[in-house]
Amino acid sequence: MRSAKANDFWKKVYQQQYANYLESITLSNCIGYSGIIPFNGGITAICGLNGVGKSTIVSCIKSIIGIEDNAIFTSNKSQGVISAEFVSNRVRNTISTPENAVSKGFDCDLFQYIDSNQSIELLKFWSEQTNLDEYLESFEPYTFTSIELEEISWLIGKKYKECISVETEEETKYKQVFFKVISDNQSYSSVSMGLGEHFLLYLYYLLKKTIPKGAYVIIEE
Repeated sequence: MRSAKANDFWKKVYQQQYANYLESITLSNCIGYSGIIPFNGGITAICGLNGVGKSTIVSCIKSIIGIEDNAIFTSNKSQGVISAEFVSNRVRNTISTPENAVSKGFDCDLFQYIDSNQSIELLKFWSEQTNLDEYLESFEPYTFTSIELEEISWLIGKKYKECISVETEEETKYKQVFFKVISDNQSYSSVSMGLGEHFLLYLYYLLKKTIPKGAYVIIEE
């Protein structure tokens, strides 16, 4: 049933018409490749074995968009990107280097990048706080609705009875969100949950609560 539900969901996703999306990028001698890489008009997954160039393609996309790349694994991999085709409000736009979409006037808030390392850095941050409970008390908690609980329970494969998030107002390169959950009559928080569970919760929260509708979103796992 879970597999059938997932297939039905993806069928609906690919039938949806998106107003904003990345259509293609053009590369020249990038890790030995030259040509046009097309993307699906909505959601595209880049899959492959280690070392085939997945992170290089992501770095090229970030470069032509205008997202600053400070990651040590990808910061020098975007050489060779020539241009990209963006669809914005159903209008096609061509962006060519050395310019990028942001420098050409696109709203930078519409380009969002999420890396699983952000979730790891966040867990490290919470574990290093000596007065964590006192720190979190100064921010307003949010209790997930019954529909949201059902969604994350299905995504993660656990039955959540309760999920509370606390987002701080600290100015950092990633959203600081702390989670408290009750599942199988056990109560635990971000500091004691697994990496995979925390990243899925974090990803769900960002997509649901903070990223604007119609945004171009890059997720690197």
